[in-house]
Amino acid sequence: MSHELDQLIRNYTIKHDRKIKTICDPLQTYLGISTFAYYSIEDNGSFVIISNFPEQLDFFYSSHLYLNCPYLVHPSLFRSGYALIPLADDQEKVNLSRKLYGIDHFLLMLFRVGNKIEGFFFNAKNPNDQFIDRLDLLSKFVNLKGSYSQYER
Repeated sequence: MSHELDQLIRNYTIKHDRKIKTICDPLQTYLGISTFAYYSIEDNGSFVIISNFPEQLDFFYSSHLYLNCPYLVHPSLFRSGYALIPLADDQEKVNLSRKLYGIDHFLLMLFRVGNKIEGFFFNAKNPNDQFIDRLDLLSKFVNLKGSYSQYER
């Protein structure tokens, strides 16, 4: 992993690990969602990512999965929406992540806000947790309050 990316993860995720886990605790308690990540990319190249699972972020970046991630490109290529996405195109790395962390897919909530894109990733390690049909609760968690009028479609 590059030094700059390592610093980014340390400054925004590891440094605030306790606060992030406290904020994310209701996801685990009420919806069985064990993994949460937020990222934003602005059209000027500014990038932020935080997660309640820095070990998985480290895996994602040290395995170079970000190089082929279609959700880490220029924000002008996106529109708001939801998708159930695999961790990566590389099935071997998906299998390794499943074995190490119990993660192979994410529910992605993507929102275009002005000149940036914001993404919210959710994962439940227990495949019996049906959190996808609870988008209304996840929307409230990301502070959308069920109103998408502020986002471009």
